[in-house]
Amino acid sequence: LIVGLLLALSFAFLKRKRQSTRIAFFHPYCNDGGGGERVLWCAVQHLLKAHQELSIDIYTGDNESSSSIISKANERFGIFVDGQRLRFVRLNFRFLLEAKYYPAFTLLGQSLGSIIVALEAFSKAIPDVFVDTTGCAFTFPLARIFGCYVACYVHYPTISTDMLDLVSRGEASYNNRAFISKSKFWTRAKLYYYRLFAWSYGMAGRCSHVVMCNSSWTADHIRTLWSRNCSVVFPPCGVDRLLGLPLEGREALIVSLGQFRPEKNHMLQLEALELLRARHAAGECGAVRLVMMGSCRNAGDQAR
Repeated sequence: LIVGLLLALSFAFLKRKRQSTRIAFFHPYCNDGGGGERVLWCAVQHLLKAHQELSIDIYTGDNESSSSIISKANERFGIFVDGQRLRFVRLNFRFLLEAKYYPAFTLLGQSLGSIIVALEAFSKAIPDVFVDTTGCAFTFPLARIFGCYVACYVHYPTISTDMLDLVSRGEASYNNRAFISKSKFWTRAKLYYYRLFAWSYGMAGRCSHVVMCNSSWTADHIRTLWSRNCSVVFPPCGVDRLLGLPLEGREALIVSLGQFRPEKNHMLQLEALELLRARHAAGECGAVRLVMMGSCRNAGDQAR
């Protein structure tokens, strides 16, 4: 019934008149200020400069004003974009993407939620080119139904062979609860669930026309799961200011820069530092310090 309703809504929305030469980026958290947002704003800036005939939409659930979002991108990343040809399409159902609403079957819940959010997006604006920059592959089939050319930039696969291996080994992790890892029955059940989800993820990914990945590691997983060719496009890193810093007189510091979120596995970095100090206690490594820097997406990350 739900699938039928979604398809019915899809074909109804198809009757809406589409605007020409319009690209839409699906990035519901475009104002977060993380690495993914830097990729988004670099892409938007380049497209607006290189193609004067283009107009760009950004599907977002952020409530800040358009000028405020553009100003933050300029302040945070040094990227200025022309707001005259940029429009923010506001999403009311973005909360359906948040993991906290799916204590079980989180991947499935968020993926189904992304379909509903995409339906809302297409009900408000149907572009010629749909670009996903947040890893919501299950929106691709819907975009194809609406007649869009589909492109994506993948930062991290929603599911990977590493995740399957972790579950099969019975190893507890942020996405594999201890009671599951200790039970053969639940481990086998979760493996079936993951394999089915991986197959569905691959089917959705094959609906894209152009695939870009942020690293060779991500690209290898996407090629395996989606059976698609993809290009590695390394994320833009602003290093101009760093080039002017002197190399002399520095402290023995290791700086880890990244958002504080479960999949970053900061605990593993602490274990690596402990091992480094234990093996080289007598040398300079014994005095090295690890400094972790980064932002938090929400209260859940802050609490961790």
